[in-house]
Amino acid sequence: MKLTDNLLRKLPTPEQGNKITYDDAVKGFGVRVTAAGGRAFILNYRRKLDGRERRYTIGNHPDWSTTAAREEAKRLKRLVDGGNDPVGEQEEKRAAATVADLCARFERDYLSRNRLSSPAKRPCPDACKSDGRRPVANVQSGNPLGLAQR
Repeated sequence: MKLTDNLLRKLPTPEQGNKITYDDAVKGFGVRVTAAGGRAFILNYRRKLDGRERRYTIGNHPDWSTTAAREEAKRLKRLVDGGNDPVGEQEEKRAAATVADLCARFERDYLSRNRLSSPAKRPCPDACKSDGRRPVANVQSGNPLGLAQR
């Protein structure tokens, strides 16, 4: 069946876990309904690299309409057909080194060897605190100490 906003509202909630109802118009596109009543659009696909099945969450209903989510699923499928892996890209972003990781490594590998353990002797401790969750890849090379300057 083709998913619609009206049909989505009528889907029953499972007693436990979740249930996925798939769309007939776009292969792999569906809506996951949880026991708590949450509804989220998903796309199942297989990676070109090894055939591993993946599930990408597009977004929640009603934040996403069924039409908009279906268009996003089509766009993602084109990317997958080209060899991309949207879930893998998300995992890489989450695993990417952060400023806090870099500061910890610096303290462990450099400061401990050079006996610069007091906070007063540490370079830019504010950057480690204020921008700790920021990915290192997002730091601009022109002003690395500018992290703490806002």
